[in-house]
Amino acid sequence: MDKKQIRAAKIKRQQELLDAAKKAGNRSLTDTEQAEFDSLQHEIDTLTEEIRAAENPQTPADPAPAQNPTPAAPTAPANANRSADPAPGSEDFIQRAIAAERTRVSEITAMCRDFGVSNADYIQNGSTVEQVRAAIMEDLRKNGAPIRAGIQITGSGEDDFRRDAADGLLIRGGLSPEKATDGAQQMANMTLRDMAIECLERSGVADARRKSSDDLFTMLMQRQFYNPTAAFPAILDNAINKSYVEGHRKAPVTFDRWTKKGSLKDFKVHDNNYLAGPIGDFLEVPEGGELKNDKPTDAKLPTRRLHTYGKQFTLSRQAFINDDIDLVTSIPARHAAAARRTINTQCYQILMGNPAIYDGKKLFSADHRNLLKTGSGITKAAVQSMILTLSTQKDEFGQPIIIRPGAFIVPVGMSFDVYPCSTAPPSTPRATPSPSTRCTSTAIWT
Repeated sequence: MDKKQIRAAKIKRQQELLDAAKKAGNRSLTDTEQAEFDSLQHEIDTLTEEIRAAENPQTPADPAPAQNPTPAAPTAPANANRSADPAPGSEDFIQRAIAAERTRVSEITAMCRDFGVSNADYIQNGSTVEQVRAAIMEDLRKNGAPIRAGIQITGSGEDDFRRDAADGLLIRGGLSPEKATDGAQQMANMTLRDMAIECLERSGVADARRKSSDDLFTMLMQRQFYNPTAAFPAILDNAINKSYVEGHRKAPVTFDRWTKKGSLKDFKVHDNNYLAGPIGDFLEVPEGGELKNDKPTDAKLPTRRLHTYGKQFTLSRQAFINDDIDLVTSIPARHAAAARRTINTQCYQILMGNPAIYDGKKLFSADHRNLLKTGSGITKAAVQSMILTLSTQKDEFGQPIIIRPGAFIVPVGMSFDVYPCSTAPPSTPRATPSPSTRCTSTAIWT
């Protein structure tokens, strides 16, 4: 390639760098891209000067024969150097001017074609190639360069509509969604049919208002249900999820106050042989002595296994036509509360049923030292006996442990009998509490 083609290729490479940054989210040029861009600019400037020098060479030319020669001095050279530029108006001057203009027009046309710019104005006003190149680069800097300022992605209008529509369904169903906007308050007055028509019109269905409720249900719940971009199914899912969370949060249960949450990765039976062992007390290490090695051992603990429980509900065609809003508001909340109550019932069934556990012995038994020898009501003597028994418990390896009661789990009818045992008498507020008065936890009703 000649120098002009090389220069055009380098200018084209600069444009590729700018286009790549613009397509990547109008980002700024990286350090590597900026260094390459500056290096290309330096090479372009150098090539421009070399091309300009080649177009206007200063080479010696043979002098034309004089019309009226005069005798030359004896010491004058035979061929004296004269200016390389022809005289204005001569044939040689005209031919050179035509060639230069052709070159200017050709280079401007090629440069403008590469960058998608019109060349008519530049050719008509007599702009030089350098001036056109500078004008194109300035236009790229203003209109085609990456935006330097940071770009923040915000929610679209469609996202706001779906959020407000879901919150409007919850408000209409008697719930109070968090951070509900004025748009949600307005949509709370819409029926399921009105909201379905609104969603279809936003998606481009012009005659949605003239369709029957049966046709609308078919379009929305059967044809668009599996479409991830469909608005109406997404609005229902959002409303149901929020209603479910609300019902889960307000469910009247108490199991979570004395149980611990765990996790399993599959449905297999997990034996839970944890690494444990008798740690015991630390031993004194004399000066220069050696630390004694403590060898841990395995301890078998209760097995664990996952089970699945559940029910389902469906927004039927009849419920849609009847505008039964409870199916997307109160029904999910009631299912969530039922899920929590199921766990609550299962936890208390273990306490009431007293089944055999991992060691083959019943949960409450004399072997576990967690059962009173004789039955008793909730008295201070009975509570004191339980606290002392728990405080002297030992682990699997015979090491003493300290268990401090955190709560009383009693039936509702016996809850008031606990309070006299769990707080100090009002007449002796500064007295040292006895073991039976150190348990200051509230009662958990079952």
